[in-house]
Amino acid sequence: MIKKTFLLFSIVILQSSCLAQNIYPEKFSDCNTDHFALESDSCTAKIDMKYLAKTILSSFDDRTKSKIKDVLSLQIVVDTDGRSCLLSLENKTNIKTAKLNLKKNIDENLIWNNSSNKVSALIILKFNSNSIQFKRIGINGKKGFHVIEENEILKE
Repeated sequence: MIKKTFLLFSIVILQSSCLAQNIYPEKFSDCNTDHFALESDSCTAKIDMKYLAKTILSSFDDRTKSKIKDVLSLQIVVDTDGRSCLLSLENKTNIKTAKLNLKKNIDENLIWNNSSNKVSALIILKFNSNSIQFKRIGINGKKGFHVIEENEILKE
């Protein structure tokens, strides 16, 4: 009886820890998630926000670039070589996720400055008619989810 209880408990814990790696509801596969940390009080993975915006926007067609509005939240795993892997997202924009072509574009084209640790960067993009507002989110036990960096750039 004790072995069955322990086995059931282990399976439940394992499943919940696997699910806990995805912050946002739309999940993607093919990311190496064996070990990574969430950013806490500062940005561990460094990137120029203009480069990030240009890379994200490069996957949109011209109509999408001009029409997109509202909020897109991304969870990107960044390895120590600066390679990206889109792990999860929440799309509250007026454009369907499939039309945004984010997974392929981020995984193949978004390169960060080398990081000392493998981290999960949480990025919130708010698309306005002529600008994009960026927020980097950190998570820790005292503050919970909180903003660790903010920026705004004009759409090109």
